[in-house]
Amino acid sequence: MTDTEIKIKNATIDLLLKEGNFGMAMQDIAEKSNVSRTVIHYYFRSKENLLKVVSKEIIEKIVIPKYKELLRENSFDNKIERYISDSEKFSKEYPYLDVYVISQHRHNANLQIHFEYIQSAFQSFLSEIQAAINEKKISYTTPLCFLIDLFSLTTFSYMYLSFFDSKTNSLSEKIGDMSLKNRQVRIMAILFGDKV
Repeated sequence: MTDTEIKIKNATIDLLLKEGNFGMAMQDIAEKSNVSRTVIHYYFRSKENLLKVVSKEIIEKIVIPKYKELLRENSFDNKIERYISDSEKFSKEYPYLDVYVISQHRHNANLQIHFEYIQSAFQSFLSEIQAAINEKKISYTTPLCFLIDLFSLTTFSYMYLSFFDSKTNSLSEKIGDMSLKNRQVRIMAILFGDKV
């Protein structure tokens, strides 16, 4: 792969995952990568083909590493704590990653293949959550409720910070400093029912 192809892919990933520009045009990619649309067409033939290539890279280099802790053999508490730590790093760099996955999964063949591949490991993780509920380690009625809280608590603060950052840098810095200090500790306390 040439440096130009990498530049185009990286610009596309940034537009999607850092800026949340899911409706981007080839002109947006050209401007972001400082490469002409003709050059983009030369390497990738079409926007659809570029997005297929980029989607594979997003899954392999970002989605799989972000969620790997949830599917590993480890104690439930440790697994959640490590996921929160990893998620913070990925969400800080790619605030729109989860929105991308949620909005694209029905139409993106690469994401569908990935979810089929991890289905049994994911079912096992859901069973672990149910066991934690049964053992009263967590106060949730269903594994799905726990997952919704886990994912939203670890992801959406960074998406909102990105939104505020686009409006005013000073507001984002103030909110970021206040809300992200000891974030992992606070999320664990919320999920496991401790006092925050």
